[in-house]
Amino acid sequence: MNPRPFRIVRVQPQFAPAWSFGGVVTTAEAVVRELARRGHRCRVVTTDNGVEPGVPRDRWVERDGYEVYYARTGALHRRVPYWSPMLRAPLREAFARADLADLHVGLSLATVLAADLARRAGLPYVYNAEGALCPRRLRIKGLRKALFLRLFERRTLRGAAAVQALTEKDRRDAIAQGAPPERVHVIPNGVPLPAPPSAPRAPGPLRRRLGIPGDAVLVLFLGRLARIKGVDLLLEAFARARRPSDRLVFVGPAEEGVRADLEDRIRKAGLGSRVHLEDPVPPSARDAVLRDADIFALCSRTEGLPMAVLEACAAGLPCLVTPSCNLPEIAEAGAGACAPEDPAALAEALRPLLDDPALRARSSEAARSLIEERFSLPAVVDRLEELYASVRNPGSGATRG
Repeated sequence: MNPRPFRIVRVQPQFAPAWSFGGVVTTAEAVVRELARRGHRCRVVTTDNGVEPGVPRDRWVERDGYEVYYARTGALHRRVPYWSPMLRAPLREAFARADLADLHVGLSLATVLAADLARRAGLPYVYNAEGALCPRRLRIKGLRKALFLRLFERRTLRGAAAVQALTEKDRRDAIAQGAPPERVHVIPNGVPLPAPPSAPRAPGPLRRRLGIPGDAVLVLFLGRLARIKGVDLLLEAFARARRPSDRLVFVGPAEEGVRADLEDRIRKAGLGSRVHLEDPVPPSARDAVLRDADIFALCSRTEGLPMAVLEACAAGLPCLVTPSCNLPEIAEAGAGACAPEDPAALAEALRPLLDDPALRARSSEAARSLIEERFSLPAVVDRLEELYASVRNPGSGATRG
């Protein structure tokens, strides 16, 4: 146990078990659980957005050694930018007995409210925009986001005792929006390390359901099917690089029109028996899906820090990524390949991973080593504890980068 445990209030618009919100939620749950295991008193203030009806609302709920307050919301509050006045009372209560607040998700009125209440209470806060300040992402609905930046976001950044940036690019983006450079600290999200993959591997539930033989090379995309995620780039790259036995499987929810577009592209390319579109799976099934894959691919046009890639590396999968994934460590460590957002370049990078089992084996080992050394949950929480200590005790000096 830490000799001086922290009293931490984590605030974000959604929290587990709202698994449909993806990496931000699953990461938050893992970090809070690890902090609680180390003896810190953690309380989470969030909304019931995406939470099943059976979860208690409007009161503190005990979960794995920490407490969560799920504030009841209406339809308007569940839409971006998450106007959440119902968080005011639990935030005031929690902040009155806290050492610091840890606020997550950029361009959110829930975060703005929490930052304002923390300032009024004289409570220092750490802020993590979770990649929302990327210029490419800011151009989407650009006028609305420009107004939000001017009215709210920059004040939240300037008022933070510390800003957690997930990557070096994330650090530059935060500074460009007004965060004081000396307060910005690069600390990535962390992932648990599952048991090493077994060999030889028997086909799991995904392969059995789709009729994919155990010796076929399976390329997996696991996440939101959206243009911004480069699913069209991945499909075309696979069409150029594949061998007859290779398979590509997309798993996840689809944005409006994207699934139909992919189905049309698959049909026109004659890939109906080689490419599969699967519905999203809950967190409890993700490990089984990853175990059935041989290569993980994310060809995003913009990202913060993609948790899906880190989870795939932790499972021992070589990864194909683009520079916009902000993970140059993948190529540097030999854990896969990084190629520009161009189908021909992506196909050229993918082809050796498809063709060479020995290369996949080496990349698999490198991927797990990379996570263990730089992105494992214990290593990341070590650095968060250091950051929290510097916020609670100014002058103690957390490291940047």
